[in-house]
Amino acid sequence: MSLMESAVSKNKIENLPFTVRIVKSSEDLQKVAELRQKAYARHIPEFAQQLTIPEPADTDPNTFVLLVESKNNEDSRGGVALGTMRVHINRYSPLPLEKSIQLPEHLQNLTLAEAVRFGIADGVDGQQARDALFEAFYLVCNVLKVDKMVICARFPVHKLYLGLHFEDVFPTGEFIKMTHIGNVPHRLFMLQVNQIEQIWYAEKHPLYDFIFSTYHPDLELL
Repeated sequence: MSLMESAVSKNKIENLPFTVRIVKSSEDLQKVAELRQKAYARHIPEFAQQLTIPEPADTDPNTFVLLVESKNNEDSRGGVALGTMRVHINRYSPLPLEKSIQLPEHLQNLTLAEAVRFGIADGVDGQQARDALFEAFYLVCNVLKVDKMVICARFPVHKLYLGLHFEDVFPTGEFIKMTHIGNVPHRLFMLQVNQIEQIWYAEKHPLYDFIFSTYHPDLELL
């Protein structure tokens, strides 16, 4: 489904104070790297030192780097970066998490999308950017016919994904040291893409209307 087709099926249109788009330029990638470094420095400062410049995976044709950017031009390079994530699809290469663990058999023949390098600005702007990034992640997965989203989440961020109705990939729900994320323990979560709308509707999830009933022209994704 294209974004225009999606808009037709939604009840209202909402303009956001920022845009969300897939990064194309080296200048935008540098803005992404700077935001990542700041976001990770708040919680994993040693690992954050590795994130001051764009990574090779940022320009891989099988990844999508998402940038949330304010509409004002306070930054000399354009809007202020408020949020970012990179989405990997496993159709042509393994996911980053597979450097740290082996996926269980029930996931090995599915099309999966992993969101990595998630970072947001401090404050209310960052929280709103977080919600828009999840909508963007969902839209990318929906258009590309991904079976499941997967996420590695450290403590206490894992509570955010439990609140989004992600489920543990491993039944023990243990935190596992991830070599691709500075050996910091993370829980591995998954969510079935074609069931999100049904689950959130049944649970009256607070983000249901934001994602499924509202069209956001500022998601310049596809």
